[in-house]
Formats: sequence, C-alpha cells, structure tokens
Amino acid sequence: MKKLIQTIVVTALAVAFINTTQAEHHKVHLSDNLKPLEWLIGHWTNEGESNQGMKWKSESKWTVAVGGHAIVREGKLSPEGQDVILSKTIYTYDNARKAIVNLYIDNRGWTSTGQIWVSESKMITRWNGSTPEGGTGVGTNIIEKIDNDSVKYQEIDRVYDGQVMEDGTAQIAKRKK
Repeated sequence: MKKLIQTIVVTALAVAFINTTQAEHHKVHLSDNLKPLEWLIGHWTNEGESNQGMKWKSESKWTVAVGGHAIVREGKLSPEGQDVILSKTIYTYDNARKAIVNLYIDNRGWTSTGQIWVSESKMITRWNGSTPEGGTGVGTNIIEKIDNDSVKYQEIDRVYDGQVMEDGTAQIAKRKK
C-alpha cells in the first residue's frame, strides 16, 4: 500500500510539473521588434459589403508564434455565394532590412510579401503578390486602431495585372471576446 501511495504521489508530481512546464512554455513573450504589433493580438470579426455590393463576413486570429519572433494571422473570408477564402500571414522582423515584413498565402494559391510601417495605433503594409495563374498585384493595406476592441481596415492603391482598381471600402472589425 505504501508503494502504491508513493507511486501515486510521484505520478501526481510529475503531471503537475509537466502541466506547469507546458503552461510556462505557452507564455511566450513577443520580441521587442514585433511589440509595435502587439495591439493586434487576438480574435477579430467583421462583416461588410464590397464596392460592388457583395456581402461578406470575416474572422482573423492573430497569435504569437516561433518563440515570440513571429505573429501569425489566420484569416477566413466568407463572401456571400462564393467559396470561403482561408489565409495565413506570417509577420516577422527582417534584421537585414531592419523592418517588419510579412508573407501571405491563401487557399486559392495567392501569395504576397510586404513591408510594414507601424506606429502606436496604425499598421501600413505595402505588398506585392501573384496568383497561381501568374497574375500580379500590388496594394497598400491600412489597419488603424480605433480603441482596444475595434480597428478600421482598408485596402488602397491596388493594381491587378496592370489595371488600377478602386480603393476598397473601409471596414470596422471588432475584437471577439
């Protein structure tokens, strides 16, 4: 009986240690170079309408990754009557350029890279990308903090395959609680 109790105590201590170690492991701190983006960490939702009248819903979840040296944004855009677009954007600091940069990819095969300019309450991304068919695009995304639970997003200065596009409609996203 004494041996059984010792085994239970040792097992309980081991489980407690593992759980504590895992909990501490998940408390990852953001690197100093990415701290300007910290206000975006969280789960955001919004719904809106495009310039052409198409309704849509979107969600994005921003999380700290790679030991605090990256932020990953996982997105889901659900345009009414069309296929859902799933995307992932990885933000990190490029030591050579001394700038925050990103890589975007979605389930349609679109990819882009961008350079980030950020202040205390605004992030501007100048991006250029391509489609699986070889099409190209450039544009500027602006995310502006309204308060701790809402941001304004707009895509401007867009050019796809040499054709200048109308600026996107400004949208408000809310932090999901």
